[in-house]
Amino acid sequence: MKIFVALICFSLFSLVSADAALAQNNEQKNFAKDSTPIENLDYHLSKAQFMYYYGLDDTARAIINMFYRKRGIGILDFFVYPIAASAVGDAAAGIGAAMVYSSAAASALIYGGAALSLIGLYAIPIYYLIQRSNYSRQKLIYVLAGRERGMGIPYNTLNNLIGLDFQ
Repeated sequence: MKIFVALICFSLFSLVSADAALAQNNEQKNFAKDSTPIENLDYHLSKAQFMYYYGLDDTARAIINMFYRKRGIGILDFFVYPIAASAVGDAAAGIGAAMVYSSAAASALIYGGAALSLIGLYAIPIYYLIQRSNYSRQKLIYVLAGRERGMGIPYNTLNNLIGLDFQ
């Protein structure tokens, strides 16, 4: 009789703990495992959408933060920085050309300003274009969806994570 009562108490306790675990799991956002091939997933998501759908743990949120940090801001990268560098270079070349006497300082200002202007017009946009292609949203979806499906995180992705990305 004591064994029977102990079995009933044990089964009731296990049912209560299973119900508590089920209630706790229902509070978390759970998405059904997606069997869509990674190539067919929509990668045209904003950062907030990536966080909602794929940011289920700290590592995924840090990877999303890292990709968006590395991608930069398009307006700044392609318009503000190049125009500012070109304007500073043009101003330096103009100051060098306005110097009345020919000297090494005047020629250094002219050549340095011209070089800075070319860097602003060509090198800065090319650098940010490469940076945006290396950290594209399509590559981000490959890393996140692949991680959900059991593939590992690429070493270069893990190597680029910093403490700022985990906040």
